Amino acid sequence: MLGFLPLVLLIVFIFLPAVSRSVFSVWDCQPYKVSEDSTVFYMRRDPSMECSSGDHAKLVAAAIVFVFMWPIGMQLFLFVTLWVNRKDLRLGRTTAHTRATHFLTGGYKNPYYYWETVELFRRLMCTGFIILIPYEYIFLRIAIAVFVSVPVLVITAIVMPLRRFEDNCLSLASQSVLILAYSFCAAIRVANTEAITDPQKVAILGFSSPAGMFRALAFCFIVFLIFLVGTYAYKFNELYATKIRKRGEAEAQESATWLLLGASVFGGGAMAAGGALFGLPGGIVGGCICLPVGAGLGALAQSVVSRMSSQNATLVVTSEAKTGQTPSVQASSTEVV
Repeated sequence: MLGFLPLVLLIVFIFLPAVSRSVFSVWDCQPYKVSEDSTVFYMRRDPSMECSSGDHAKLVAAAIVFVFMWPIGMQLFLFVTLWVNRKDLRLGRTTAHTRATHFLTGGYKNPYYYWETVELFRRLMCTGFIILIPYEYIFLRIAIAVFVSVPVLVITAIVMPLRRFEDNCLSLASQSVLILAYSFCAAIRVANTEAITDPQKVAILGFSSPAGMFRALAFCFIVFLIFLVGTYAYKFNELYATKIRKRGEAEAQESATWLLLGASVFGGGAMAAGGALFGLPGGIVGGCICLPVGAGLGALAQSVVSRMSSQNATLVVTSEAKTGQTPSVQASSTEVV
């Protein structure tokens, strides 16, 4: 059972957000006006399903069961698994149980081994449980999302639960962008409502068209994307510089060539494809994402090629030693071993 526990936890952790969104989509109903005084609600995911119909009531009954199984039950399962081993996790001891939960706790400081469940609760609350609030009270959805996100952001900034400083910065930046996004969504909702006149919108928001909010929202995500890519590029450069200092000049030059080749091919291809499909923004976003990915793939390819070359060299030395010949590979005995 301990052998299967890491796989079970990993599957539950990966599928929990997606399955939970599918379950909560049963309550995600969108209004359609059929007349001036009549509005009918249909499921957003399946517009052929009317939300007040008998078939929808059957879906709701099944969804209630799955809510207790997945968003609530699986989250409790992850938390209980960590809580049972809290002493070993808090002290940093290595046991079969702590190894099984390492992917949940490895990035966090020992006292905050449970923090991944806090993040998971925040994500499920902001993307799942708020759907249970009827569509007519959409501002209440936004208010609850902000009410949940702000305390988690403040506590994260105080305790800094992640081991690496850059990971804490990324976590704080992503949560801040989300809170801004919720605020922009509220402003867009006010600007799009027909119950308020344009002069009233200008008096409340300072504008009557939501176009500016959409641009601001897109700008926030682009800035966060650049920050994300820049952070990973900085960390990758730091790790690469440490690795280079341990190598010779020839091997360092070979590694740099592979990095440049991978970044050029993968990043350039993604930039061209994104530009062709989505224009200049798509090319910029595709290039920002795929340039470091391509560099990483180039480093991985160079590592594989170097490993294969070392294995071939070892085989040559071994075969020559068995036949009594003088080894022709210019390598020290330590490198061969």
